[in-house]
Amino acid sequence: MVRVTVNNQVRVLLVEDNPGDARLVQSMLSRQGTPAILLAHVERLSSALDRLKAGDIDIALLDLHLPDAAGLEVFYRVHAAAPDLPIIVLTGSSKDEALGVQAVRDGAQDYLIKGQVDSDLLTRAISYAIERKAAQRALQQAYDGLEKVVQQRTAELQAANESLRTEMEERIAAQREKETLLREMASKELRGFAASAFTVFASGVPVQVRDAVVASFAGRFEDNVLARFTQEMNDGLRELGSLHPDRARNDRILDAYLTWVSKLFADLGIVNTFARRDGLGVLTFTSCPWLVEARDNPVFCLICRTMATRSYAWTGLGGKADQLGSIAGGSATCDFEFRPLESAKKRRTI
Repeated sequence: MVRVTVNNQVRVLLVEDNPGDARLVQSMLSRQGTPAILLAHVERLSSALDRLKAGDIDIALLDLHLPDAAGLEVFYRVHAAAPDLPIIVLTGSSKDEALGVQAVRDGAQDYLIKGQVDSDLLTRAISYAIERKAAQRALQQAYDGLEKVVQQRTAELQAANESLRTEMEERIAAQREKETLLREMASKELRGFAASAFTVFASGVPVQVRDAVVASFAGRFEDNVLARFTQEMNDGLRELGSLHPDRARNDRILDAYLTWVSKLFADLGIVNTFARRDGLGVLTFTSCPWLVEARDNPVFCLICRTMATRSYAWTGLGGKADQLGSIAGGSATCDFEFRPLESAKKRRTI
């Protein structure tokens, strides 16, 4: 039995130019009785296209040989005009069956061969065609809904990624700004101390006074830098611990310290390198931003020496830090040697 659509009726558009075939189809459909099948009949493709504009047809029975069009062109034009309309193609004989097969491949719901159809087969084909088309529409709607959700989620992920990227860029920019500020503050501190101490070192005052000035700087250096040193050293030790878990802790501490102190002086504009030699740590300056001043005033070299020796003491490695050469004193480089306590003991036993 034909499945009903609206108001317990099925509205069928028959596109057939042969009066005898049209009467036969009408006769077969009229035998069904309930639900009512409302048959609209046109003989030309142009008339069918006009009739479809009303939008009230549930299914079309389509002959492929009409006065104003023939072959698959008939199907293609009707299908293009009403893509959601179920279409059953009527072929004139088994010789035209290939056209029906191709039409089904291209979107028709079924094809029937004239002369091989009875009332039951025709009504069953109409019912199944309407149901299949409805199922296809539902599936397409579900797919479209899923596609919309995917697009929405993709857009949300893109927005989240963009927000995260912006946040990361802002954090990186803030970190760089902070590092720049710290460098400027350190440089200002260094130059400010040098300016305040210049007269002391140039006036021939007693050594005790000079030592007091250096001690004052060392105290300010520790107040301003020790907390940063502790945090950055802990970060460095964690990284080295994951990269070199088998290395002795003191070796890792010395490696982390060399990296830290090298960056400290680099932030002041001093080009430098560091290395490990025979259990010692070596820091080498290849430039001096205050070379002219340092040649006339020892305060600059004392400041660098104080920062190196004081920060090394914070490591807890013991031993001592020595300055072996000075660019201001005529050497090609400024060299600092950091000798942990264990290395110092080994040196004495050799």
